[in-house]
Formats: sequence, structure tokens, C-alpha cells
Amino acid sequence: MHKIEHMKNGYIIDNDTTDEEWQNVCNKYEKIKCIICNNQTAKHFKISLLGNNIITINNKLLDDVVYINGVF
Repeated sequence: MHKIEHMKNGYIIDNDTTDEEWQNVCNKYEKIKCIICNNQTAKHFKISLLGNNIITINNKLLDDVVYINGVF
């Protein structure tokens, strides 16, 4: 998982991204309001871990790009 430069809450998920890396990113936020990604990228996430309705689909985003809308 890599931070997107010049994007405050943007990340790129790759095939090597581990649950531990994802958890470290999530821990930077006090509360995650939603995760914005396209349909293809949404398949990476386990809904049971994130909660209901936390993923917002925006198919204008590239594959494997994630934006986190949260409170620091």
C-alpha cells in the first residue's frame, strides 16, 4: 500500500498489501466515515471488517486507488 503524493487521503492498494498495512493506515484516523473507490477495487475489502455502507463507489477512480474520508 502506498500513499499518493499530493493527495491527503489517497492510497494505492497493490497485490502485496497486507491486512496489517491496511490496519496501520486505518489507525491514523479517529473514525472512518467512508472509503471511496471503484467497483473493481471494492472487491479487495471484506465488508464484515469495515461495516455496512462504508464503501462509496466512484467508477471515475482508477483501479486500486482508495480515498479515505475520516476524522483525524
